[in-house]
Amino acid sequence: MRYLLTVTSCLLVLSLNAQDIYGCISPFAPNYNPAATINDYSCDYDVPQLLADGYCIQELLDGDVWYYDFQGIEYGGGYIRHVSPSAGKALISSGTNVGSFEWGCYGQSVSTSTGAWTGETNTLAIVSAGCTDVADAAIAAYQFSQNGYSDWFLPSSGDYGLGDCGSCGSWYSSAWSSSEYSLNLDRARKLSGSLDYRFNSNHVIPVRYIDLEDDCIGPASCQDWVQEGQGGPPPGVSCDYPLFNCESVDDPIWNDMATGLYPADTSYLEVGISSDASVLLHASETFTVDGTAQTLISLEIDSIADLPPGLTLDDPGLPLMLSPDEGAVSTSCFALEGVPSDQGTYTITVYSTATIAVFGFEIPVDGVQFDHTIEVLETTSEILGCTYADALNFNPYANSDDGSCEFEPFAGCESDADEDGVCDEDEVAGCTDFTACNFDDFSTDDDDSCFYEEFGYDCDGNCLEDADLDGICDAFEIEGCTDLDALNFDPTATDDDGSCAYCALEASLEVTDATCNGSDDGAVLVSAIGAYPNDSLLTFVLLPDGAPQSEGAFVGLLAGEYTVEVVDAAGCFTTVLFEVMEPEPLLVLLDNVVGTEQGLNQGAIAITVTGGSEAYVFAWTQLDGSFTSASEDIDNLEGGTYQVTVSDENGCSVTSFEIVVETIVGVEESMMIDLSLFPNPVVSNLTIEIGHHALQASVHIHDAAGRLVYTKTIAAGTNRLQVDCSRWMSGMYHVVVLSGEWDAREKVFVQR
Repeated sequence: MRYLLTVTSCLLVLSLNAQDIYGCISPFAPNYNPAATINDYSCDYDVPQLLADGYCIQELLDGDVWYYDFQGIEYGGGYIRHVSPSAGKALISSGTNVGSFEWGCYGQSVSTSTGAWTGETNTLAIVSAGCTDVADAAIAAYQFSQNGYSDWFLPSSGDYGLGDCGSCGSWYSSAWSSSEYSLNLDRARKLSGSLDYRFNSNHVIPVRYIDLEDDCIGPASCQDWVQEGQGGPPPGVSCDYPLFNCESVDDPIWNDMATGLYPADTSYLEVGISSDASVLLHASETFTVDGTAQTLISLEIDSIADLPPGLTLDDPGLPLMLSPDEGAVSTSCFALEGVPSDQGTYTITVYSTATIAVFGFEIPVDGVQFDHTIEVLETTSEILGCTYADALNFNPYANSDDGSCEFEPFAGCESDADEDGVCDEDEVAGCTDFTACNFDDFSTDDDDSCFYEEFGYDCDGNCLEDADLDGICDAFEIEGCTDLDALNFDPTATDDDGSCAYCALEASLEVTDATCNGSDDGAVLVSAIGAYPNDSLLTFVLLPDGAPQSEGAFVGLLAGEYTVEVVDAAGCFTTVLFEVMEPEPLLVLLDNVVGTEQGLNQGAIAITVTGGSEAYVFAWTQLDGSFTSASEDIDNLEGGTYQVTVSDENGCSVTSFEIVVETIVGVEESMMIDLSLFPNPVVSNLTIEIGHHALQASVHIHDAAGRLVYTKTIAAGTNRLQVDCSRWMSGMYHVVVLSGEWDAREKVFVQR
């Protein structure tokens, strides 16, 4: 078991009356001022050179380098297009247009996102969607390789908005993004967000993301470089982990390379020494002796004891005298070396002699002790190197062999064909790639048996991440509607995203009634909401046998009950019932006709109008004369034939039957024939009794509209007549008997 130190040095720091000094306080800048105590923001960073020297982006951000200063720099296999401290990521553009390709997946939902930093997830979803037509654009980006990197993908439309970079090689707003257009599955988005048909060809510019934390130099990064076959770290950076020494104090790169022997989050300048665990020498001009503060002149370090097992002082150089000048800082560094054998918390003791000023005299104080705590932890990092103690390049700090061991040839070998220091008869065949799942630490000759983790899975085939424990790795989850009963059920979806839609079609209508009884000018306007999709075209059908139409207007309707069916593109339907009303029929009922003696104009006609829509307009005409009138009832009439046309406010009209005003020549001629009707009202058979008449007579029966429904001529002297009215409509009827100059008129009501 190997252990690491969280603190491996004890620095004795004295500071007396230090002055505030403005300047560049970042060691990353060429104009770094180590004496500065306050940042004046004058640091002049050479970011490309810093990256080339092996610093990672996050380190430079932590050192106050502005994120815009990275834009356009060649890094990570391409060009840095955008750095996001908040997202902890950097967008790397390949700067390469790999050609023009179709987006593919025509008419198929892949459930991609338009958000920034979603391009990789989108591309994996498209590539694994199993589209019926190949997703050429996503596959072209996914299979792209450049400068030793093969984790490229198609950017999302949100990635395009992260920033512009004129020096990042090819980058077109018209190039394909990995974001689909869910409202119309025959289209997808370009980088600019505009839409194009998926079967059209557009440019493909692969990109990749860098995780700023994982990108920093250290054991994990060295491991990544080996696994990805990139040949090692950047120029000037070593994956050999040196011991902490006093020359490493001002080297920020060392803190990330030291495999935890001296963690970067431990500030060595804060290590102080006090006599009573309360007064730090570097923060005070005084030294406390027996509770009294005395002026400190010098401090002599005599010895350091109680170090953790396995650690010793590297060139202790004791005793050591510290004599700070006024306004200056006197420091000393004590480096620890070795490999700690046991984890735990250890208290080391520093023995020293202090010289103080008392009333102008210098007085030494012996036996001054200082305690300092060191914590030894088990390393969580994989430290690569040669782990064979008998190898020439054995690394005592390595906990994972990287296959780099070199051995002296064995004098006793008769044959060592591969010159690896292992006799041919002692070679062990197996997988020697430590990044493989079946790496065999005892193998000396690789037999091509290595196998590796598949993307998203560990060596045992288990998901690396499966947040919902559904057996589908998070990397392969597809969001969509998972309800079989939903309209937009996606058989490829594995995670329900709440997008399921169901039939919710609702219809409403506006009815226009017929203006006249029996007219065909009724109409209805049907509209609907809740169609799926939202822009779905609706189909309207007037049942039972109407033709489908795309508009909800139906005209030319007679009065009656109707049903309209509305259907959307998803097959959802609803029906709506309605009734077209009409006014009662417009009827002219004859109330009375009065004859006139010849030449006296005593005639009169009285009528009643029913039905239609009041008010009525009357138009009387004399068919055998010149009389006209607009009144309902007319009088002062000469003998003749009259007729009236009645119109209502809707423009409906009816014309009466011909009404005769008799001309009476003498008193005897004006005598009426006796006429009796029974039963009245009548249901089926009507009996008509006629008084004595010497002449032949005719019987006429009209309905309320003036239509003739019955006529019969009877012989002279016949005084009774049976009429079958069982098939007549319910209503008022007019019975007229004419015989020569005599006539008789009565009303009868037919009842149903």
